[in-house]
Amino acid sequence: SLVAPSTASPLPRADIAAHVSNLGLQGNLDLPLGPSIELFDLDVGISLPEKLPVATLDAVIAAWRQTNTPVHIRKFAFEWGGVSVAAVGEITFDERDLPEGNLRLTLGNHSRILQLLEMGGWISKETHAAAKPVLDVLSFVSGDPKRRISVPLRFEKGDVYLGPARVMKMEPAAPPPPIPDFIP
Repeated sequence: SLVAPSTASPLPRADIAAHVSNLGLQGNLDLPLGPSIELFDLDVGISLPEKLPVATLDAVIAAWRQTNTPVHIRKFAFEWGGVSVAAVGEITFDERDLPEGNLRLTLGNHSRILQLLEMGGWISKETHAAAKPVLDVLSFVSGDPKRRISVPLRFEKGDVYLGPARVMKMEPAAPPPPIPDFIP
């Protein structure tokens, strides 16, 4: 939905909400957490410029970045193959398209999440080994019946912090290859 500007919020806002549950994925896909996504729940708001450019995704993103306003993540929840990730907070993107800001992150089945992060090359074997005992203790003392962990996640100048600990350095993504004007 689109919300008109007001005195409290001088820019128009787009609110995006989606709730999908029990989504079965088909095809010849090799997925690390199985063929069924239990839940995808999203509720975010972004401020947009008053006059949008041509309605291409790249143009809208570039115009939004000029507003220097955060993405308000009111709710994000994802459950797939026994793993759950949820977040609330605000993020912006810097000039290198890296996130900046703070989220409250809730993880379920942190052991499997660490395995997936290592398998995907997001964290090293050493980071996995160092993080697991800390997360094990946090899940034990969390008081949550499902042993979920809720921690602050901060993005700052390419660094990612889980609580006070720096857990990784992000690098800007390589630009996508140009799309040819004519495809024979």
